[in-house]
Amino acid sequence: MKYLHFSALNNVLWRLKEIFLKPPQIGPDKPYYWTSEGRAEIEFLVDVAGQVIPVEVKAEGNTNGRSLSVYTQKFNPVRRIRISMNNLQENGGLYSIPNPLSDWALKLSGR
Repeated sequence: MKYLHFSALNNVLWRLKEIFLKPPQIGPDKPYYWTSEGRAEIEFLVDVAGQVIPVEVKAEGNTNGRSLSVYTQKFNPVRRIRISMNNLQENGGLYSIPNPLSDWALKLSGR
């Protein structure tokens, strides 16, 4: 269990670097985080031209978590991004981005 927690934390930190710190900078000046009273969390909120895009990061291919669903029900964002080990796809405004392409996440989602 400790390895999985470290793996997930390492993955989130790597995506933080890829999206916000890697030149050319494709994200905002600073990352934002959202939580819903301990029920759900979104690792990054990105403001692109006044539109807030939630970015959920998963260490493995299991994307059955409910955090993005909770956020979507509450705020109804037009675009959402999930970074995981799953294949690249778009489904109703949800952009699934494979981990190796995380630095392209905002570009692939239409920024």
